[in-house]
Amino acid sequence: MSQPVDWSALWNIECQAVACEHCNNAYLVPSSVGVVRCPTCQGDDLDPLEADAEQMAYSQPPELVLGYTIEETNALQRILKFTDNIPLRPKDIQPQNLRGRLRRVYLPMWLVDGDIQATWQAEAGYFYEVVSHREQLASGQWQSREVKERRTRWEPRVGRLARHYDNVIAPALERFGRIRQALGDSDISKAAAYTPEAVQSAFVCLPDRSPDDAWAEAIKGFQSSAAEECRKAAEADEIREYRWSPEVEKRNWTQLLIPFYSTYYLDDEGEPRMIYINGQTGQVWGHRQTSLRRAQTAALISAGVALLFFVLSLLAFFLAVAVPPVVALGVIGLLVAAVFGIVGLVRLLHASQFNKKNQADLGFTL
Repeated sequence: MSQPVDWSALWNIECQAVACEHCNNAYLVPSSVGVVRCPTCQGDDLDPLEADAEQMAYSQPPELVLGYTIEETNALQRILKFTDNIPLRPKDIQPQNLRGRLRRVYLPMWLVDGDIQATWQAEAGYFYEVVSHREQLASGQWQSREVKERRTRWEPRVGRLARHYDNVIAPALERFGRIRQALGDSDISKAAAYTPEAVQSAFVCLPDRSPDDAWAEAIKGFQSSAAEECRKAAEADEIREYRWSPEVEKRNWTQLLIPFYSTYYLDDEGEPRMIYINGQTGQVWGHRQTSLRRAQTAALISAGVALLFFVLSLLAFFLAVAVPPVVALGVIGLLVAAVFGIVGLVRLLHASQFNKKNQADLGFTL
């Protein structure tokens, strides 16, 4: 019968395994941490994870850890700059709130080494220029103008490949591709060997894809690297329709932890809206939602001012019967009322459109 994983002994650090039922992420957290919300979705409390090694995609500690180069103060500044681009921000977006909710999170990824033996075929593209002349009428005279157009000549190529490749990236998480798209790549050359001290006081996300499961993605990375080498060998400018029959030997898998920060703000309904930052590069991504309540309040204020000027304009028109010059004030009042009414409506529509534009992002969390 399988026994539960002894995470503290395995990772050589006092920790406990917990999981979020909302996003299905599993984490290692310090043993001293009590009941906390999931740092990457805030959708649920983290519950103790009772699982044996066979139930886990991978339970071993990482070989490499990429350290934080962005300090928390710098991270907060970048997050505040990100939120500055949200019009009519929710009132919960305050520096003290964002700073108090800031969490350090490590996400895993795989690096794969391997020897490749392959036959390949592709179409190699070579750029060349075509010069033509166009006639155009200018100042009543026809003039000839030289036009250069770049085209590509495609030629078939075949060959054999024998190479060793290091550090081909593969996903250790199902959402890995989306995470890279949102927060960019990190400089893995700066990674250091794992030590327990490197992950203290951080949430360490556990892989949900094993090396075997991630191999289908890894082989695509090998193919991409091989295609680029074949392009260079053919001295081509481009390459397409690359096909190969590879044999991979001496596979070596390395787990690498990548540093991130997470924080959140509450929208009008009290729902958490996540913000993430790459702990090495400082790239920020997050949920952008404006406050419709603030937009509605602003629209009501504008409508009230518009109504006031409209009433004053009507009074001016009545007075104009006895004092004709006052009619000008009535016209000005109507114009001011129209401006305030339009401004309020535009702000409300802009806020609504802004939220709709960013609605699709709300379903994504690390």
